[in-house]
Amino acid sequence: MYVTKLGSNDVLLGRGTGPSMNEGNINFRMAVEEMKPAYVSTPSRKAKKEIIRRTIKAIKAKNGRFLCKLSRSEIKGLGLPYKVAYEVVPDSIAIEKTKQAIRYIHYKKEPKQGLSGSSSFQTKTSKLEAAEFPKKTPASLRESEAKSSMDPQ
Repeated sequence: MYVTKLGSNDVLLGRGTGPSMNEGNINFRMAVEEMKPAYVSTPSRKAKKEIIRRTIKAIKAKNGRFLCKLSRSEIKGLGLPYKVAYEVVPDSIAIEKTKQAIRYIHYKKEPKQGLSGSSSFQTKTSKLEAAEFPKKTPASLRESEAKSSMDPQ
């Protein structure tokens, strides 16, 4: 199915300012933010799939569609009399789009204030890694190798 007019809840696939500033994509990101705590807190893959499906269903319940922009050559090849057209993608692609949005939100960079007041960026996971995993230097690696070679197994 092809679409030439976007609705306020349509989610555009793709990168850049076009899709990211689209009203439907903004609503989609807010929906993903809301479901993130439930998604991240469950270890069950089956439950995670259900959370993703519910999110997609909620978008569709508001007359939202997941759309992929057609190239000019695709539009011309289809014989469509429009300059811009979109194709409604299958649910499998909408599921992948939603999974990617969760990963992006989960690992996105947050500003971190330094001692001098300047801000730099650090990912959420690097904060965790810094706390749980000490930095390994060549010297510390040699020490751990030496200890492991001395331990009888």
